Amino acid sequence: SKPVNLEIMLINNHEKQNFGIPYQRVRQFVYKIIRRRVSTTEDAEDITQNVLLRGWQSNEKNSDRLNFETEEDFLRYFSIIAVN
Repeated sequence: SKPVNLEIMLINNHEKQNFGIPYQRVRQFVYKIIRRRVSTTEDAEDITQNVLLRGWQSNEKNSDRLNFETEEDFLRYFSIIAVN
């Protein structure tokens, strides 16, 4: 089967509940958090991708429990995943 393009998948899923935040803005936000914690840009890119994937998967599974009232709440959600 054809490999899934993670970025396309996340952008499509992101349209569901994103408070108008562009995908690239969320990605940059997460990347900055990760980059301060790892020594290489390659590691930061890989971990950022994993954080975004985990975040959207968790959001889909728990959409009835996760309630993002503001853009700040939405970004905070990803920052918590990034540091864990």
